[in-house]
Amino acid sequence: MSFCVLPDSKRIRSHLESLTLGLQEFGPYLVLEAKGMDKRDNDTLSELFKEDLEKEYRELIEECNEFLEEIRRNVATDNVTQTEVSELEEALDALERWFAKIRGKDFLRSSAQQRIDRLIVRCRRALLGFSEKAQLNTLRSR
Repeated sequence: MSFCVLPDSKRIRSHLESLTLGLQEFGPYLVLEAKGMDKRDNDTLSELFKEDLEKEYRELIEECNEFLEEIRRNVATDNVTQTEVSELEEALDALERWFAKIRGKDFLRSSAQQRIDRLIVRCRRALLGFSEKAQLNTLRSR
């Protein structure tokens, strides 16, 4: 037996029907509305959700910092090429998709969202500067 706890929101409820259609192939299932016995239970559940999201946010922050470090390393070693730009664009796209996925689960609106918004902007700017240097390198090599 397995179970899944989901926050009660319009978005979750709108997807519940399609989710339950997929569950039918695995056998019987139940959709229940549950509440904690008291405020402490509800607070504990909120804290568990928050802790899980904070862990994901920390991992994302670490990956963003590694992205910025890779750009610095490439510049320092003069590895500023269009190939590197393409690889970094893919990496940044992946970071942005990951952020959107985490944000979609963040029903409690963690303060980490704003920090990561700013960090993603820094990543975009760093990539833009790197891309401009790569274009200059390409023009100089012709």
